[in-house]
Amino acid sequence: GRQSLFTIGGIESLSEAIDRNNKTLETKVIDFQEITVDDEISVLTGYDIGEPVYLIKRLRKIDGEVLISDTNYFLKSEIVGLTKEIAETSIYKYIENTLNMTITISKRRITAERATQEDKKNLHLGKYDFVLVNSGQVFNSKGIMFEFTQSRHHPKKVCFIETAMRNSI
Repeated sequence: GRQSLFTIGGIESLSEAIDRNNKTLETKVIDFQEITVDDEISVLTGYDIGEPVYLIKRLRKIDGEVLISDTNYFLKSEIVGLTKEIAETSIYKYIENTLNMTITISKRRITAERATQEDKKNLHLGKYDFVLVNSGQVFNSKGIMFEFTQSRHHPKKVCFIETAMRNSI
């Protein structure tokens, strides 16, 4: 069937994409902790060493199948009061409706990477030995990067659609 679940051009949460595509989403939070950014996390995310962040790992089941494994790092000073319960529903709804924050820019990078042991366990990859990795830094209207997310997608059910505008000269 149609695989164009994700659009790259806009900033859309997974739950919004699911609604738009009339699919069902179940989210299972497998890790939720407050940590301090170290060297390794700083290199991965772009956060400063020493920043307190929420580290959240979630498995996303679409129409009954685990297709995405998400690892999110949210800046604690900006995303105040985040809980495991919120992470099980929609973090973006909380950010926009409760914290009244404006999300403005998202920088994304999509790569194909060899599957890790964790990917094989979480995503039931079967014959596949790679995943599609969508990494993104998300900024608010103050210009602060409040989120770094890495989504690891099962390759059999993923298609990213981008709409780009050419600037007139």
